[in-house]
Amino acid sequence: MAVLLENSELTFLGAKIAMGTITAVVLLRWGSRKLARYGVSLALAAYISLMGVHLFTGLSAFGYISNTFIDDVARFSETLIFMFI
Repeated sequence: MAVLLENSELTFLGAKIAMGTITAVVLLRWGSRKLARYGVSLALAAYISLMGVHLFTGLSAFGYISNTFIDDVARFSETLIFMFI
């Protein structure tokens, strides 16, 4: 995606819209299958996690939370991940 963004904002936007459109078509066509529901759940978990990272990054950039707090949260999340693996 970084390469597309370096080319132009329009190609980046087109790629993002195409990915969303393909995802919507796949879900409409095969959404009743168990694998599709599992894939959507996995994608939602990834996007929610990414939004959390963006939230903490923004709060840190504006000085609302300290860098040590972010390090503690990162260590805690690593511990949780390793507990499930």
